Amino acid sequence: MRKGAGQELAPSGLGNQVSFEFNLAYRWHSAISERDEKWTEDVYKEMYGKAAEGVSISDLMTGLGKWGMELPKDPSERTFAHLKRQEDGRFDDEDLVRIMTESIEEVAGRYRSG
Repeated sequence: MRKGAGQELAPSGLGNQVSFEFNLAYRWHSAISERDEKWTEDVYKEMYGKAAEGVSISDLMTGLGKWGMELPKDPSERTFAHLKRQEDGRFDDEDLVRIMTESIEEVAGRYRSG
């Protein structure tokens, strides 16, 4: 067991402790698809009103802080990809299948530097 940043103890060396996000950001970023790159650019434009290249570290931190403050505390009230929750709180299955299918069928980019 290893003491973490909080008071709780986390076991080390058990299972895969590396998140999907870590793998995507640090290992697979060079093979990201054009569709995913466009999605990322669209998020930057939506959050900051400009392309990622024009977003400073200060802009990034301010924007992420604002986003975090506006994020509902109750996860069942959160949304993504402009999806709307149904009356029972769930997302429409067809919307989720569409997103997953489009993502699976999208061809990843080739390995490249930068």
